[in-house]
Amino acid sequence: MLRSTVAAAVLYSALAIALTYPLSIHPASTSVPASSDTYLYAWTLAWDAHAFVHQPLRIFDANIFFPYTRTLAYSENLIGAALLVAPIEYLTANPLLALNVAALLTVPLCALGAFVLARRLDLSVPAAIVCGLIYGFAPPRFLRFDQAHLTAVEWIPFCLAYMHTYFAQGRRRDLWVSFAFFVLQVLTSGHGAVFLLLALASLLLYEATATPAARLSRVVRDTGVIGTLLLVPAALMLVPYRFVQSDVGLRRDLADWTGTFTSYLSSPTHVHEFVLHHLGGLGDYVDRTAQASLFPGYVPLALAIAALWSRPLRRGDMRLFYVLLAIACAVLAIGPPYGPWQYLYRLPVLSFIRVPSRFTILGVLALGVVAAFGFERLTSALTPRRRSAAALIVGALFIAESAVVPFEVVPNPIAIPPIDRWLRSQPKPFTVAEVPPADPAIYMLHSMAHWQRTVHGYSGWVPGLTGEIQATLNQFPDPASLDRLAALGVTYIVVHSELYPADEWKSVEAGIGQQTGRLHLQHVEGSGRAYLLTAPQHGAVQGLPSGPDTSIRTWQPSER
Repeated sequence: MLRSTVAAAVLYSALAIALTYPLSIHPASTSVPASSDTYLYAWTLAWDAHAFVHQPLRIFDANIFFPYTRTLAYSENLIGAALLVAPIEYLTANPLLALNVAALLTVPLCALGAFVLARRLDLSVPAAIVCGLIYGFAPPRFLRFDQAHLTAVEWIPFCLAYMHTYFAQGRRRDLWVSFAFFVLQVLTSGHGAVFLLLALASLLLYEATATPAARLSRVVRDTGVIGTLLLVPAALMLVPYRFVQSDVGLRRDLADWTGTFTSYLSSPTHVHEFVLHHLGGLGDYVDRTAQASLFPGYVPLALAIAALWSRPLRRGDMRLFYVLLAIACAVLAIGPPYGPWQYLYRLPVLSFIRVPSRFTILGVLALGVVAAFGFERLTSALTPRRRSAAALIVGALFIAESAVVPFEVVPNPIAIPPIDRWLRSQPKPFTVAEVPPADPAIYMLHSMAHWQRTVHGYSGWVPGLTGEIQATLNQFPDPASLDRLAALGVTYIVVHSELYPADEWKSVEAGIGQQTGRLHLQHVEGSGRAYLLTAPQHGAVQGLPSGPDTSIRTWQPSER
């Protein structure tokens, strides 16, 4: 099995490089079209690498959203991914390279994990190759390079593979290995952790009902001390998120229920766009109304149908389990006013998912396993050589229909202004606010130059005080806004004159000139200016709310 696994890894790696060209060839200088998520996760990986060295026990006390604490928990922490790419951050100081490498690595790892899962389900090597291709390269998972928290779901199939082996052979070490992969997934992606919890809970329930043995009690008994210790990091990872929920009221709501049935018919691949183009009004309707790209491909669906028609599904059949899991994911992904999400989204753990259509990522894995069973059935009468040839043909067809080569890329969008780099030489600690108001994720990137506190931050929501600060920055350099910022502890205000419209900049510059007693110019470099802000002369300003505050929403990338 080792030889075939290595061969599969080489195949998936080569395909990952080919199908992500030119990003795979130029990961240090290009990016998929930049979004706020791109900036957020480039910053996240860089912060994690910084915190590993400078404050490992306080990694969640990130420098954003000042004066709040535990602000890394306002979004995905990506600690597991950062462990893989931290050396790149240290050696190159190129956050874009680290982000791209982290995303690229998920492709062969996802595919290899699905391959291992299929082999643990006693499928042949050719069928397992097909399974890996589907999970690794199906568009609903593959084409999410600007969303590192959604591509990094590579440990899910490995965890399930060893859990299946545990149930089949009863060895405790397989259970413990499964726990280890579970913890890796929790550390790598919170979304992936939720998907994996759903899959594991479903598998435990299925095993308990499909066999007479008391499976659940046996799992508890076999977990033992070693298994419990393995799960401790996963439990600790929940703590800062629970504090954030109780302290500042982090809650998801139903405003993100964007999603239509036509999303299941949408895909940006060349083949699928060609098909839609020739479907006339239906194709136009799908293009106009789809809000996500959730179509998994024609080949996986055809193979899955073959699996269902090959022989009746029976209790204990793993085909049945993965069919049910795929259906469950499809139902959970349905948007309003249909589907059960309106009743489930408040449940613990599930509330972590902002957009329910993302459950299709786990659905793709389930579909890949079912499709592998279908391939196995269709080729059961073939010789091993002909079965391998059939896998080559099926795989080539699937890759051809999934391709979007060349990847759309843009030049490196991450540029830290010299004025922010100058701040690095100033006495620490200090707190920074930047104007004019802009995408806060960009200002998060600026803070990587010095890693000092910044009032800016980007997430799926905005805590109340941060919203007030944003409104205050809109009034800069009004004296009341300066009083507010100084009372909150802002030390430097960085002004980027090139980001202002010309007429507005003249007004702002004149206003700054009237505040020479409060704003002290420290440095000018390029179009950036750094001002030292002195404390207000009178009055008090309310600081961080003592209890949960009312959050306001901010703009989001398109729902996917």
